[in-house]
Amino acid sequence: SLKLRHPGTPESSSDPIVDGVKDDILSFIDLLKPNTLKSNLNRFERLGLKWVLDEVAKGDIQFAKADKGGALCIIDRSFMKELEVEKLCDSNQFECLGRDDPGPGVHDALLNLWRSGESSGFVSRHVSYNVVGICDSGRPSTLSVFKPGIPYYYGLLKIHKLKDCDILPGHPVPTATLR
Repeated sequence: SLKLRHPGTPESSSDPIVDGVKDDILSFIDLLKPNTLKSNLNRFERLGLKWVLDEVAKGDIQFAKADKGGALCIIDRSFMKELEVEKLCDSNQFECLGRDDPGPGVHDALLNLWRSGESSGFVSRHVSYNVVGICDSGRPSTLSVFKPGIPYYYGLLKIHKLKDCDILPGHPVPTATLR
């Protein structure tokens, strides 16, 4: 496809140097055949990659982002689910609001507070719009940037550094707890 010329592209230029460079580049591109490139993985790396791909396809493992340094953890999917359920069911961390969600009421009260501040001269119309999206009509903007988002949960694995006495030679493995 690189050899196909645009209809407006001339076949050759009046400069022999440009034509020579163009021909050299096209010849070099012809030498590159991505389908014939050899893998740079050794036998053990290929076996490991095959195992990972098979386990992911079966749904037995998943990749999870860790809390420090963007580390990537491979974890048993059922273990990860158990950690998440345990954390979500802990009433010390989460409370199921159900129909008693105060979010919309709190948002309306906040908008009324900003309207009151604007009408009393504490806040300019420009600031009211930029901070909470109150339009000239006094109604909230319908732009998504001003709408409160629905909170969501995602699990991050917490990486703990092991003490020197706990590290087995050649096997430094971090512990996994849900953050």
